[in-house]
Amino acid sequence: MVGGGPAGSATALRLARAGVDVVLVERARFPRRKVCGEYQNSGSVEALDRLGLLERVRAVSQTLRGIRLVPVHAPLVELAFTRTALACERATLDALVLDAAIEAGVQVVRGRAEALLYDGPRVAGIAYRDESGEPQTIRAAYVAGADGAGSMVARKLGLTLPLGRTRRFAVGGHYRGFGDLEGFIEMYVGDDGYFAINPLDADRANVMVVVPHAALGH
Repeated sequence: MVGGGPAGSATALRLARAGVDVVLVERARFPRRKVCGEYQNSGSVEALDRLGLLERVRAVSQTLRGIRLVPVHAPLVELAFTRTALACERATLDALVLDAAIEAGVQVVRGRAEALLYDGPRVAGIAYRDESGEPQTIRAAYVAGADGAGSMVARKLGLTLPLGRTRRFAVGGHYRGFGDLEGFIEMYVGDDGYFAINPLDADRANVMVVVPHAALGH
């Protein structure tokens, strides 16, 4: 398994529970800070429940009640959630899922995956550099790539998709001072972009601005 984020750790966890020997290669040390993906919608919540991790996550999360859309030149719209949704810091969520995978027997190797190994036409492992920079290899019956949008695995296998026509730029972080949002995500929506406030707890929020890449020159 290449990549130890939620997708990689959850997949490794399920495989380990099914009796498969899993080695997971991840270059980062957890907990790591990452401000995207801190809103767990109902589908994510149900997936965590199937993994048996929902109560662990719920204990360190903010329950969300819905979304307030604040469009330009239009009335506010409040959309209440009909199923459970949560806000959880990625540093907390990612570490929690990876820890559960380790508890199930997954072996974590720290390093940067660089290439695939082949046995004839078949993928048979990966080559990586460990934390000291030394080249290493792992042979495997199967290789799964959960290494993000710039996936080495997908790129080496020619499975990457072209970027969409509209490139967007996002910047975000954790901030205080927005007051009580009553468990609602607030989204201020313009013609081409938006400004979102996702409450993480009573004091802090994940704040994100997304605009078209072309707008950066203005």
